[in-house]
Amino acid sequence: YTLKGILYKLKGILYTLKGILYTLKGILYTLKGILYTLKGILYTLKGILYTLKGILYTLKGILYTIKGILYTLKGIHETPGRLLNTSLNASNYKIRSFTSEITNVTIVSV
Repeated sequence: YTLKGILYKLKGILYTLKGILYTLKGILYTLKGILYTLKGILYTLKGILYTLKGILYTLKGILYTIKGILYTLKGIHETPGRLLNTSLNASNYKIRSFTSEITNVTIVSV
């Protein structure tokens, strides 16, 4: 009986240590879970921020596209009259500067 009692005591100590180990492991996983939750909230906020930034850039892009269309229409309206009244060299220069204007507008809108 005494040997059996000692074995039960050792088994009890073993289970107590195992219980403490699992408790610590549980606390660790709980803290890890809290950390990942906070990280998730942070990434959600970051995602919302980037979405708003994206919407802002989209609106800015639309604005520049409209501005570009208006400048293109203005250029088309003004170019023919000027081309007819100038020499060939001057008209080539105007066409080149007009195309570079369009290119600049395109780069800005991207």
